Amino acid sequence: HMMLDPVTAAARRKRSKKVAPGRFAEDSIHYLGDTVCIWDVNEFLSNRKWREDAVRRSRRADEDELTRSRGAAKKRRGGKAPSRRDRFNDMMERLYEDSLGK
Repeated sequence: HMMLDPVTAAARRKRSKKVAPGRFAEDSIHYLGDTVCIWDVNEFLSNRKWREDAVRRSRRADEDELTRSRGAAKKRRGGKAPSRRDRFNDMMERLYEDSLGK
């Protein structure tokens, strides 16, 4: 068995870690060991600013989902998406109507 130079040996090791197609749902993973941990849930939850931002974004997404049906109707009629103010007013109107029990 012939002695390989370090570059060739490293290339051989890299090729031996090739990921078979379909092994992962993510297409851009080509070799084992190429991935890294980009965040840790414990670190994320311990950071108050990050946690509050996530809650705020989640609430905003929920509110957008609630107003989406009315917004879609306006978009069909008017040809453009409703403004943030229109969505807010629609939501307040809906909440008021719901509070009256209609």
